[in-house]
Amino acid sequence: MVDSQIYAESKFFEFYARYIWPIHRKFVNRYLSKRCNCCILSERYTNSINANNMCDICNEHNSPNSKEAKDIKKEELMKRELDKILNNHKGKGKSYYDALVLFSGGKDSSLLIYKLKNEFKGLRLLALTVDNSFLSPIALGNARNLTEKLDIDHIIFKPDIIFCKKMFRYAFTHLKKGGCYATVDRMDGDLTHDIGKNLAYQLEIPLLISGISRYQAQIILDMDWFEMPQKSFKKKRNYSAGIRLRKVFTRNEMHYWWNGSQNRNLPRFLCPNYVWNLEEQYIVNEVSRLGLIDKKNLSPLITNNELIPLMGVADVSNLGYSSFEPEFARMVREGKANRKFWLYVFEMLEYSVKSGKFMNKSIDDVLKKLDLSREELGIKKGR
Repeated sequence: MVDSQIYAESKFFEFYARYIWPIHRKFVNRYLSKRCNCCILSERYTNSINANNMCDICNEHNSPNSKEAKDIKKEELMKRELDKILNNHKGKGKSYYDALVLFSGGKDSSLLIYKLKNEFKGLRLLALTVDNSFLSPIALGNARNLTEKLDIDHIIFKPDIIFCKKMFRYAFTHLKKGGCYATVDRMDGDLTHDIGKNLAYQLEIPLLISGISRYQAQIILDMDWFEMPQKSFKKKRNYSAGIRLRKVFTRNEMHYWWNGSQNRNLPRFLCPNYVWNLEEQYIVNEVSRLGLIDKKNLSPLITNNELIPLMGVADVSNLGYSSFEPEFARMVREGKANRKFWLYVFEMLEYSVKSGKFMNKSIDDVLKKLDLSREELGIKKGR
């Protein structure tokens, strides 16, 4: 099965990155690009790494006038406002629920739903997991187990598989400047949020809550606050990742996307993780301590969707780096993630593409599922 193959290779990849790659990397330096000593950014992403091996982004980050420094100053205000909104909506839903929570089954959304359940008692929650046909079976199992454990109603919404394959196939073959992060992952995120908007509106649920991070909200949704402005909510979805949707999908398939023509009783869209902005290791420790997810099923390398390895290989093949690196580099820069682990992961990915080792079977299986070839995505044949 594709699922078991991807799971096995992802587990091996993580094990190798943690315990073997720190030694292996010393012997394969010719395959690796120069990287910032402060974060993890590759010279292929930023052309400005100075004599101290620090990128311009890290230099700017250390400035007292940086955007990140200004964000810190408003965190307390955001926390008060978020708490106020969540507390004021307890029992306010017209039907059974006060908040629809987008729940992927990964560590971040697991801690999110736990905090909502336990810190805002009385807030009636409905969890929504969108299965895009490539959802990690580990994440799906995590979502089922945790909602049952917390006694939270849970819906798994699975769009038509032909629609999903069409979307991902088109995205992979029409990559924008920002690579898979800006195209494949963006379309997937837009679809998940639009399905959530549609369901919250139809069920008259006043709050829609997403587990995306502060960085994702800023970069993907262009948000500078934890709540999406209502004017943005009212816009009809005509484009995703710069792709005109009617060019790709039939009239019937367009119903998955947000219409935006409704002007009344729209839910409020909140991103609590924008406010909390927790460190990755803290989240791992809390999820483990609370027994929310089995430790062996915590890694983002196995709870993210099955397309992630292919995205990484396609990016390095075409861009020279993974388009997910800026997000993790920022987490490292802000002290939110372990630098060594993510440095080793992205170095190993670069080595994998250039040497043809690791992840080959699972990548070919996903390509087959999408009816794509390595040649179409500019990926060389693995060994």
